Amino acid sequence: DITPLLPAMAIAGLTVAVNFVVDWMLHLSSGLRSD
Repeated sequence: DITPLLPAMAIAGLTVAVNFVVDWMLHLSSGLRSD
């Protein structure tokens, strides 16, 4: 039964998604600054 793992998987996925979005926004803003 993997049900107890679902919240942990959701948190991990959310963390990765937020990290990716923040990194992309920082890369985008730094690109705009250097331009």
